[in-house]
Amino acid sequence: MTLAPRPAVGRSVLIVVALALVLATVLPIVAIGELPDPLATRWDGSGTPTSSVGRTALVAVVGATVLVAAVALVALALWPRPLRSNQGPVLAGGAAAVGAVLALPLVSILLANQGAEDWREVAGPPVWEIALVILGSLAVGAVAAWAASSLPSVDERPAPTPPLDAPEGTQVAWTRGLSVGWAALASGATVVAGVVTAAVGSIGVGLTVAVAGAATSILSRIQVFADHRGLTVTYGWWAWPRTRIPLDRIASAAAIEVVPSQWGGWGYRGSVRLFRQAAVVLRKGEGLRIDLVDGRRFVVTIDDAATAAAVLERERVRAAS
Repeated sequence: MTLAPRPAVGRSVLIVVALALVLATVLPIVAIGELPDPLATRWDGSGTPTSSVGRTALVAVVGATVLVAAVALVALALWPRPLRSNQGPVLAGGAAAVGAVLALPLVSILLANQGAEDWREVAGPPVWEIALVILGSLAVGAVAAWAASSLPSVDERPAPTPPLDAPEGTQVAWTRGLSVGWAALASGATVVAGVVTAAVGSIGVGLTVAVAGAATSILSRIQVFADHRGLTVTYGWWAWPRTRIPLDRIASAAAIEVVPSQWGGWGYRGSVRLFRQAAVVLRKGEGLRIDLVDGRRFVVTIDDAATAAAVLERERVRAAS
């Protein structure tokens, strides 16, 4: 089952997201009452303001950036020619997320400053509001990427790797791991920073940071398995969560060169169910591409991908014969 929208629906959603970003920026400026000038824009862990920005400058910069993001979304929705593979979701998700990550904090800042005579008197927004802004920005980007996944695109599908040459009756399996040291260090440092913040400052902010650090550790290591059951990818040092693609869902397997910019950066990009494509991108270079029988695809960066593809092709041919 696929949850990707029809092209007409996807185009409409992109236009609606663009309009929503513009309205989310304009309406608070018009509706919110008296505001100080300058506005408090940053606070420390205790909620005390630490810096300010001129009201006109803040509104102008945020408004202009959101307008550019909205125009980009409308242009994608109305683009007459097929896009390159991955281009639509990456561009739409990026533009929408940038617009939301500016528009939503602007609303929060204006609400916090409402009615104050001096920016130094403005208390910081609550932790739940900050979390809502972050989650809202991610959600807006995800919706736009989901909508753009329906746009016509051209995908240069690589030729399948020749099946592994092994004696008949031989059971073949392949596995390889990939660790990213800097990601493990970064996630560990984030967890420590969160714990320290919770101990000496804001408990809510500290716990949020610690949980975020623990979550990112999932992508500091992966282990990939290929055998007669299909493909399995486990994440993190505890081998959880995991992605499984049964052999009967695989149409072809091939080794490819993975470029992070084509997938919108590093990490777990996309969704096989929502966007019809997903990639685990931990570095630039060799990777394994799996094309599914329903047209969707999954990519993972891993060394010796050609052998993994050959194993899967051998098992796929054997199962079909």
